Amino acid sequence: MADSAVDYEYLQIESFAFWDLYLHGNQYYLGRTYVLSKRQEQFDMFEIEEREYAELRAIVSAVKDVLREAFAPDLFNYASLGNVFHRLHLHIIPRYKTERVFSNTVFVDKNWGSNYAPYDKDFRVGVDVYDSLKVEFKKIESEKIDLCSFLSQKQDNREGIVKSKKDLRS
Repeated sequence: MADSAVDYEYLQIESFAFWDLYLHGNQYYLGRTYVLSKRQEQFDMFEIEEREYAELRAIVSAVKDVLREAFAPDLFNYASLGNVFHRLHLHIIPRYKTERVFSNTVFVDKNWGSNYAPYDKDFRVGVDVYDSLKVEFKKIESEKIDLCSFLSQKQDNREGIVKSKKDLRS
């Protein structure tokens, strides 16, 4: 999909309380996605609220789980630059040492071992690839990110850390 012809509604995987999850329009890196803040005025990753961060973290974790199960990436890169699209978003870029074949398409990470950019921005895949990727990612929709449970788990972890620090002092 060329940037000028990107159909964002089609590429959207799921909508959450604070974030929307999208397939990236260029699948040079098989399974590349990004998470977009719903707050139009939000630009800085380090100024998001705790609950926004918790949901972002839960979404990224779910995306990674799906990608690991479907394609076994060797590494993940993350990018949040804001130079071209001026709204807070985080790219999740799976990286692969060896080629992957998905939906009758061969994917080769020619940049393995170096920065993900520059990459082939003219790389094209058929609609069948996007449709098949959306099927993989719909596993996230069926699980739905449970922010309340994620936050309580995080609180339990914090309490465990505090408790263990107290044990160390004893």
